[in-house]
Amino acid sequence: MATNEVLPQITTIIPTFRRPRLLRRALRSVLSQTFPEFRVCIYDDASGDETAAVVAEAAKGDHRVRYHCHAENVGFARNFLYGMERVETPYFSFLSDDDLLLPDFYRNAMEGFQQFPDAACSALAVVLMYVEEGLGLLVPEVWPEGLCRPPDGLRNMLTMFPPLWSAILFRKELIKQAGLLDPEVANLVDIDYEMRVVAHHPIVFSRRPGALGEVHSQIAGIQARTDHLWPAKMRMMRKTVSDDKLDPQMRKLASQLMVSDIKRSLFMVWGLRATIEGRSDEARRSAQTLSREFGEVGRARLLLFIDGIHRALPPLRQVAAMALRLRRRWQKGRWKPAIQRQVQCFREYEGYLNPG
Repeated sequence: MATNEVLPQITTIIPTFRRPRLLRRALRSVLSQTFPEFRVCIYDDASGDETAAVVAEAAKGDHRVRYHCHAENVGFARNFLYGMERVETPYFSFLSDDDLLLPDFYRNAMEGFQQFPDAACSALAVVLMYVEEGLGLLVPEVWPEGLCRPPDGLRNMLTMFPPLWSAILFRKELIKQAGLLDPEVANLVDIDYEMRVVAHHPIVFSRRPGALGEVHSQIAGIQARTDHLWPAKMRMMRKTVSDDKLDPQMRKLASQLMVSDIKRSLFMVWGLRATIEGRSDEARRSAQTLSREFGEVGRARLLLFIDGIHRALPPLRQVAAMALRLRRRWQKGRWKPAIQRQVQCFREYEGYLNPG
């Protein structure tokens, strides 16, 4: 190593699978950071496409780029874990290949650590870009700025929209203190890890945007799988409740809130929405889970009744879908000032979305 080469302070972990164009955008957003003391590690989940060439092109003349390709597909959660296990720098962050960082993210996150040296992680807001609607939503909107100490961080995670880890910088010490990622929670691996961190460690939060996340309706629908999400949420709940380092009242509150959220999601999101969208198998699985796992026999029967009517009378499903669309339009009209702000937010950041 040359004597004048600056040692990296941050490791950016980017797992990727068959999205080379989006990866190019994500990688470009990291290499454009105004805080230059980082390395970016790309972990290719056996894509078998031009991913390696995209990384090689970006790495020309830039020693900060590292690349590893798995011999076989390990799944996205285990790919994140693989990268986490190899962190050597004092700080690290996770970035999905379809998200991107804003230029000052690392500089602003490091300022959070300078202002609050005992913070275990420094979080900024994320702008969720709803492409079809042309809306940009800053999240989380109501999370309090400044330093948040336990158990307030966990309480906020349970009652508010949580920070998104694309714009969170973690200290390496957390790998020993809070443990590694749990791949068994699959799609919720990020929320699970954040909950474990803030349950026992301070987090500093700023509403300054640090990253963009691109949201497509068809992708959001794929994530609403009953057989995937409710067991993951139950696993998260059991881990929190069994954490004997937490105050008993906090554990009780966590159990109540998390179980209530699961039952609401089973009925409204994974059940009722599924039957309106014609996914009867999904609706029936939700009803079975409500009845068998949570004793919600009445809700389960109501869900099956609604689904049965929709299957027997398909026009009613169309009416329900139309009513849902009208409700969304009414909400947009009711929240017109907020929608206008979200349109302005989208226009402010849409230039970053071009994969190049």
